[in-house]
Amino acid sequence: MSATARVAMFLGAGASKAFGAPLNNEILPTIIKKIKDESLFGNDVEDRRTLRQLLKKIMPGIEDINPIYVQITEVLSLIDYMLLCALVPAPQEKAEHLVLCRRLLDRAILDLLPGIHRPAGEEPRSDLQRLAKWMFDVGNKSHFSLVSTNYDEIVERGLYECFMHSEDTGRRFDRVNKAVNFGLNWRDGESDIVFQSPLDSRHSVLKLHGSVDWMKCELCGWIVCNDGYALKNEPFHVVSDQPENPFNRCHCGHSPLSPVMVAPSLVRDIRDINILNVWKSACEELRTADHWFMIGYSLPVEDYAIRSMLIRALKTRKSRPQIDVYLRHRNPETEARYGAFLGEFTYHTTGMEGFIAEVVDKRLYVDAPELQASNEDLGSPMLLNC
Repeated sequence: MSATARVAMFLGAGASKAFGAPLNNEILPTIIKKIKDESLFGNDVEDRRTLRQLLKKIMPGIEDINPIYVQITEVLSLIDYMLLCALVPAPQEKAEHLVLCRRLLDRAILDLLPGIHRPAGEEPRSDLQRLAKWMFDVGNKSHFSLVSTNYDEIVERGLYECFMHSEDTGRRFDRVNKAVNFGLNWRDGESDIVFQSPLDSRHSVLKLHGSVDWMKCELCGWIVCNDGYALKNEPFHVVSDQPENPFNRCHCGHSPLSPVMVAPSLVRDIRDINILNVWKSACEELRTADHWFMIGYSLPVEDYAIRSMLIRALKTRKSRPQIDVYLRHRNPETEARYGAFLGEFTYHTTGMEGFIAEVVDKRLYVDAPELQASNEDLGSPMLLNC
């Protein structure tokens, strides 16, 4: 396989966990903890109290047990099922209460995650900088695509910074907007510019389940982003719960904008045309990539839509890609699932940290010619920054 091979990096929650984001089984315990210590939603006491009451209607003993044994997927799936079947959990409850609980849970999940802004005084991590530089360089040499199931922007943020120049003034993020394929066309919330997917892009960032810094106008149907807000202040999704202002109003006149996320529910039906376009683009990137790196993704049973996409990407190509799976621990069930659905692959138990050490720091597909199937040493690490 040549040094100019097309590379696809598929990220699951375990990839962001390496940089401080919560895993799926940590989300509900963190929400419950933040409800109890009154830090969830900041100063928004009313919404915090409302969510607490609604959760206790569904799970009256949730605050009396260790919540690590109840996953957020269970709660969201239960709410979605009752809404689908037009059921309510208790006397005098209404369907709109379930809808409100669902909305507040989505907001709580997004509140736990970082966006594209870097908090004041926070120094960039060297491992993230090296990863970003590698992604940037692989794309410049051939083609790089990041396909992610995560809402956070931890990994993408570093890649975006590689495009931006310190001497830029004004709309610094436009270098990213004009170079990166996001799999969809979207409206800029500040200028009303519509950004199309660039035809000659060498870098793709495809968020299968939405993103903490995306919003949607439910009137005109466009995904709306405001990079200036997200870079300087806080994740863009928070504007949906603020009093009406220019940041949560679409140019078509509708307000407020709504967060975009496909929540981890077993009862989910992806119909949004914007998200569907991202999935179509992701399938094409995987179909044409020479090497798949699956990082922090356990191929869970409930992700049948992703499994379907991976199978179709494999079956519509002339030759198999090289597939390397990076997880933190060896799990016979996960290993068997990968083998059953994807066939031949190499399993690494070193997670994102191992991927950075074994692939990124060795500058594979940039300076080193190819990745061997074994873990033999291909040279000394080269530590580079954007």
